Amino acid sequence: MNTSLLLISGILVLCTFLPFLLFNKAGKSDIKLMSKQFKQMAEKGNLKLDVKENWGNSMIGIDKVQNKLVFSKIKDGEPFTQMISINEIDKCEIITKTKLVRTNSKRESVLEKLHLELSFIAQDKNNLVLGFYDNQDIYGEDFELKRAQKWSELITAGLDLNTARKAVA
Repeated sequence: MNTSLLLISGILVLCTFLPFLLFNKAGKSDIKLMSKQFKQMAEKGNLKLDVKENWGNSMIGIDKVQNKLVFSKIKDGEPFTQMISINEIDKCEIITKTKLVRTNSKRESVLEKLHLELSFIAQDKNNLVLGFYDNQDIYGEDFELKRAQKWSELITAGLDLNTARKAVA
């Protein structure tokens, strides 16, 4: 009788915790694939990423010597990775969308979306939007504004360096 009680208890514990473990593992497989694609893109371009960062379902890195940016994000369950030459960028802007919410007689501004918009020098190239935060995603806000400002400054520094190189040449 003691053995059967232990067996049933073990089965109940497995039935309770096994789904959590399986869902956790399934969610991490997308992030592993994104990370792998990110590293492959950097290796393909022979980039040495001076600064890189990952959060939620996104990764970004910059090679200051080659003046290139690598951005990776999971969209609709599929990893999307892109390499961008900073030399082709005209300007970088932070785009925010907020909403006023009333809570307990106070009005608070709630961040809905935060993106970096890259405008290219070539007129035939469309602007590129790098999504840093969207409240529709499953990840919560975690210093995304500071992160976007940091990366905007890094990209702008690359643009300034590129302008200085053109002026010298």
